[in-house]
Amino acid sequence: MTDVFAEVDEEVRQDQLQKLAKKWGPPILGAVVLAVAAYGGWLYWKAEQLKARVEASDAFAAALAKSSKETPAAALAALAQVAERYEGGYRTLALLQSAALQAEQGKREEAVALYERVSADAAADPLLRSLGTLLSVMHQADSGDPAQLAAKLAPLQDDKAPWRYSAREIAAVLALRAGDRARAAALYKQLADDLAAPSGMRARAAEMTATLAAPR
Repeated sequence: MTDVFAEVDEEVRQDQLQKLAKKWGPPILGAVVLAVAAYGGWLYWKAEQLKARVEASDAFAAALAKSSKETPAAALAALAQVAERYEGGYRTLALLQSAALQAEQGKREEAVALYERVSADAAADPLLRSLGTLLSVMHQADSGDPAQLAAKLAPLQDDKAPWRYSAREIAAVLALRAGDRARAAALYKQLADDLAAPSGMRARAAEMTATLAAPR
């Protein structure tokens, strides 16, 4: 009798398993298919991302080569294509390089406009955005409104800001242009006393500190 009951019990379990398989088999299979499709899509996206980065890198390198081997106009055209076609770091680098070329040709307004584009690009790396601001102000330091330019530099002078030393030196120049010798002297002394500042900048700051302290 025990064997008979065991056989019946086994048949009941098999029947239950078949019912469960019929009920849950399709959803489980669908979930597996979706998971595989999602993973395949992710792999494809990663491959496309890598391909895009390599393509952008090659295009930027080719544009840089034009900067040294061809006319500035050809280089600027190539860099403009990179900035228009690609996103991320290579677009930002293309804009910065274009601005540098414009500045080398004495086209300061065009250079400033490009630096401002970098500074205003919310998608750009914060380090490069702040560099765009710094270079924009630097190219206007002798002609732009000192107060407005100093306001742009203020965040860049924070103790943890990456470009703080250059920002403080330019801020001192702007303070002198505005007639604020005390502010300029304080900034130059801060730079001269900062052992972490670049040596050349410290030397210039020390010389300016001594000059401003001398009797007029």
